Amino acid sequence: SRAGTSSYPPETYGAIGAVVDAIVPAVRGIPAGPRQLSQGITANAQVQARELRSRDPIIAPAVRRGDIRVVAAVYDIATGAVKVV
Repeated sequence: SRAGTSSYPPETYGAIGAVVDAIVPAVRGIPAGPRQLSQGITANAQVQARELRSRDPIIAPAVRRGDIRVVAAVYDIATGAVKVV
């Protein structure tokens, strides 16, 4: 979320508000009934990768030129495995 637009203002919630605000759009995209943590993690990785791909002035132009790819991936802390999602 952009500065000043947090649903969880830092004066009340500290820095966690910005983290929660970044995750909320991904979770809202999952149907309410079957929401599970793993779905939220995957959806958040995809939303964050999409957001990162659009960042100017360096990343977005490099993606458009084909110099780099930004992919969504999830790290499993228990196994050390990384899964592209």
